[in-house]
Amino acid sequence: MDKDMFDKGLGIRRAVLGDAYVDRALAGMNPFNQPLQELVTQYCWGEVWGREGLSRRDRSLLNLGMIAILNRPHELKAHVRGALNNGLSREEIREALLQVAIYGGVPAAVDSFRLANEAFAEIDAEQSAGGGKGKGKRAREAKDAKDAKDTRNTKEAKDTKDAKDTKGTKDTKDTKEAKALKNGGDAETRSKSKKGGKG
Repeated sequence: MDKDMFDKGLGIRRAVLGDAYVDRALAGMNPFNQPLQELVTQYCWGEVWGREGLSRRDRSLLNLGMIAILNRPHELKAHVRGALNNGLSREEIREALLQVAIYGGVPAAVDSFRLANEAFAEIDAEQSAGGGKGKGKRAREAKDAKDAKDTRNTKEAKDTKDAKDTKGTKDTKDTKEAKALKNGGDAETRSKSKKGGKG
């Protein structure tokens, strides 16, 4: 076992799945399954999740689809929690699971939605019991940041539209004034011509 890579993997595993989940997995370790726990922690979490080619958020999104299609309910619930911890919103998780329905089959999606709802209920209960503090903090912070970004984008879009509307109104007003001036000027010129012709 590569101790450094194991420690790196353990840190990532805890950050994604939460201390309680990892502690339960390690507490259940015995001589029979110890090699598997070491492999999962070192290879899966250290070697692969520790790579820089994809963000943890992107890896979570991929995992949701693959685990749902593989029909691994225990792992799916754990990775729903991990996806929230890595910044995915519940709406984005829903979209990923809808994609599963198309490419993996409706039964896989039906089970996945049920399991995701169970995971959300567990998380909500934990947050209520803890006064909203703790395990879901990163997910809430990510959601708050996303909401703030959406608000900024909506305001910028509205400001751009308002600026275009104002410009359009000004252009319309300028055009009307120019036409009126032209028409009035033509009438005035005609009037002067007529007066001049009579005199």
